[in-house]
Amino acid sequence: MDSSKTILLAGKKCAIAEQVRRYLQPENFTLLNEDFNTDNCARITLEPPDLVILVITSSDRTGFDICKQLRSDYSGLILVIMQQSDDCDRILALELGADDVLVYPFSDHLLLVKIHALFRRTDCRKVYDQSRSISIGDLTVDTSRREAFLDGSFLDLTRHQFDLLWYLVEHAGIVVTRDNLYRDVFNLEYDGVDRSIDVYISRLRQKLGDDPVRPSYLKTVRGLGYLFARNKF
Repeated sequence: MDSSKTILLAGKKCAIAEQVRRYLQPENFTLLNEDFNTDNCARITLEPPDLVILVITSSDRTGFDICKQLRSDYSGLILVIMQQSDDCDRILALELGADDVLVYPFSDHLLLVKIHALFRRTDCRKVYDQSRSISIGDLTVDTSRREAFLDGSFLDLTRHQFDLLWYLVEHAGIVVTRDNLYRDVFNLEYDGVDRSIDVYISRLRQKLGDDPVRPSYLKTVRGLGYLFARNKF
């Protein structure tokens, strides 16, 4: 394992957090612990870790607020571990800035697979984040600054929304499937059932002001996937 990687266990001490620590201790990561709340999350900027693991228990949902605040202060990876979560909670955590969500209980092997998948995603972004800009119609997406503008106005996008938008504009004129989006954008395997990507698409359309019935940019290709226009439809 890569001992140069630093993992911060963020949040209150609990049985789940202690289990995570036991799983990771033999793996040679540098492990840190910090009891964050919404008032002191900015401390993470002093020595940013490579990955933050945040545990949200069923009895303490303040972790959602902490996740949102952490993301505003920290540009690295966030893995949220949830207890007894449903699809809405998982989507909420991702929308608030988490890079991935793991539901308790889980095995040490699955935890490590998730962590290394996140680190691989970061390595891919180092190539992907080269200075590039694509303009389609009134839309401009700039990877060097991770910013998007529509008709000159800044689009307030979450991390996942930006990644999704960039992937779509980079593949403009090509139909991309759910499998493509899960694998290439979120580094996950599509199980054929999960519809969270539809929520991401819907919220991205709202940010673009795009009517799903008569779209200007993003068209649903029934039975196949999604098509982003090379020029406005």
